[in-house]
Amino acid sequence: MKKSACPSCRKAGNDKHGDNLATYPDGGAWCFSCGYMVKSKNSMAASKTEKKRVKVPEYTVATDYMQLVYGVAPSTAEAWEVQEEGELDDDTGEVVPTGVVVFPYFDSTRSLVGVKRRDYYAELHDHKKKNDTIWYSGALEVFGLHMVKEHDSLIIVEGESDALKMWETCNEYADVIAIPGSSHAAKMQAHGVMLRRYKRVYVAVDADEAGRKLQGELRDMIPAYLFHLCNYSLFGAKDACELHNDEIPKLLERAVKPINTMVVTGNDMMSGYMAHRDEVDKYSFVSTGFDSLDDCLAGGIIPGDVVMLVAHTGVGKSTLSVDIAYNMLCEGHRVLYVPTEMSSYQTLTKFVERHLQMSTSSKRCTQEKITDTIEMLSGCLEMYNSEDYSWQNISDAICASMYTTGVSLVIIDVINNIENFNEWQNTAIMMTAINRLAAGNTADKRPPVAILLVAHTRYTDGKFAKRIGRSSVAGGTAVIRQVTTCIGMEMLDDEEGDTGHRSIRVVKPNRFRDSSVFKGALWYDAQTKSYYDGEYDD
Repeated sequence: MKKSACPSCRKAGNDKHGDNLATYPDGGAWCFSCGYMVKSKNSMAASKTEKKRVKVPEYTVATDYMQLVYGVAPSTAEAWEVQEEGELDDDTGEVVPTGVVVFPYFDSTRSLVGVKRRDYYAELHDHKKKNDTIWYSGALEVFGLHMVKEHDSLIIVEGESDALKMWETCNEYADVIAIPGSSHAAKMQAHGVMLRRYKRVYVAVDADEAGRKLQGELRDMIPAYLFHLCNYSLFGAKDACELHNDEIPKLLERAVKPINTMVVTGNDMMSGYMAHRDEVDKYSFVSTGFDSLDDCLAGGIIPGDVVMLVAHTGVGKSTLSVDIAYNMLCEGHRVLYVPTEMSSYQTLTKFVERHLQMSTSSKRCTQEKITDTIEMLSGCLEMYNSEDYSWQNISDAICASMYTTGVSLVIIDVINNIENFNEWQNTAIMMTAINRLAAGNTADKRPPVAILLVAHTRYTDGKFAKRIGRSSVAGGTAVIRQVTTCIGMEMLDDEEGDTGHRSIRVVKPNRFRDSSVFKGALWYDAQTKSYYDGEYDD
């Protein structure tokens, strides 16, 4: 390192002795008085391409600053290839230490990719701030990758000195790496495979705001079953360098171990099951209002059920779902209706006509009657009123109603119109989410709810099947396998056309309850806009 006059200081009338600017062998320069800086050749080359190798300083000597400042033995610094930059004395021909410690950064292939320099002499003797005595060359990723020996445990610290301090005590049973600040945390993403190779990952970052930020970012990267959080404050320390060597093993022993919330066993299993039974026992069967349909459902609908009603287009499945919702409303049950084919107001028209048993276009259907009907329905009926038909938005609306108003039944009419539902990779995922939503969650204090899914049929060989079976359901096995029970509805025509006679049959029996009835009949009355029970005739 050579000292010369700083142009910035001279311009301000300072640097009378002409020695404020320190120039290093790599071409970089730094003024310890005003902060004037000249980037090194290596640093400028690295900014253009990180692939270019970074060379270490021309002259280096063993450093004792790690021991002087942090109590780290010189042999530890030597093992990590941490050295002190030197300059050649022209008179004696010897290399003289400059007080600038060089931390080499290697990638996973053990190739040098970056160098960090820190002027400890300026910090200790000139009382310079840490931010004014550090500069970089090349790309800094993760410090210590060249020291990884594939032990069972990995310790992640913040800063190079902490890594050396921790390794000095734990190198026989743990690998140690350091992240140079929270801004470099993203560099760990490239080493995800390496992280999963360990049985335990200890995170021992500084007990300050930057450390807490880094801790949060690492928690998102490291699998929960590996994550062990160390707490320096238990020993009255801020970082590893403030610990005695005999305190480091205790720090690891007292780390907060991960809790496996994904597996339940023993007493937790028993208590969880009993809580589930208590929650389910609060609810009883809810009638659909149709005896034949209740029989096919093995008693009716119970919270936690996912019932599917499937029929060809134009048969009247939406009308039947409105009828079911209306019957439950009349019994005091709260219903959330999610229309995806009709608007919320078109669907509300169906409810009004069902209650008044007449068309809203009829002269007998006065504005007063409509107003009174809507006022009555609004006491227990909730209507999804958004043009966003993504599952995320719909599920958020359902959860909000479950928490705030305690709905008993959710009807989605029709399920196939949910955004991306018909894409095979999404169908199974959404159906699983619907099942979990119906089951409730005791831990989240979310009660179970019955969900009725209205579904389309699909074409087979260019036409609809005459009899609805499992293969008729749009979405295929990804849908039919995950519902509690599936009911098919068919139109029975005679020579005069549609008679209003609908047959219902169990396409998939209830997987939790036995049903002795697998077929029934409903009649639709066009005058009263409603269904009623009929007799089944083969």
